[in-house]
Amino acid sequence: MTTITPELMVICTGCTPARAELAATSASEACTIYNLDTVARVGMFLANVGHETGNLRYNTELWGPSDAQLSYDTRPGLGNLYLGDGYKYRGRGWFQTTGRGNYVALTERLRRRWPHMEVPDFAATPDALARTEWCALSAADYWEMVGINRYADSGDFDGVCDLINRGRKTPRYGDSNGFVNRDKLWKAARPALLLAGFGESHGS
Repeated sequence: MTTITPELMVICTGCTPARAELAATSASEACTIYNLDTVARVGMFLANVGHETGNLRYNTELWGPSDAQLSYDTRPGLGNLYLGDGYKYRGRGWFQTTGRGNYVALTERLRRRWPHMEVPDFAATPDALARTEWCALSAADYWEMVGINRYADSGDFDGVCDLINRGRKTPRYGDSNGFVNRDKLWKAARPALLLAGFGESHGS
């Protein structure tokens, strides 16, 4: 069992104690299910959660709308079908699942892996993805789906951030959006997790 206390949530994500109390159990459950159990895996995961959510203030993408958001309805790869889908399926969850197609795929992956869990149909009820437990599980699911553990285990924090923010490893160091803030949170998380007894290697 990966146990993330509210105190660790505050340090690793930069959130307030009140938000940490609401999120710690869900974070612990998601990390346990998806084998995030080392200093690097947990610390890099939570540092990115902290940045992506504005220190756990936002579980849903802030809507301007910006020019980029206005393109969501027709952007290739999002699987949106109708006018208004861009807003309806805007980013939700700690790592901002975006687009009808990705909401459908997330539902299918979670139901396939956890057949006894009551997974909502996120395409039918998109706001469900903004609930804390699904924010945590969807983020950990994405982490596993794109194979981020291999970057965390090798100490490649830049690679971790690239995959979360850009969807691929890029050759340039530190070019993910908000890298300085992500790195600041990771540097705070590492000693706190070591002090809390997390190991440096998987299963330690």
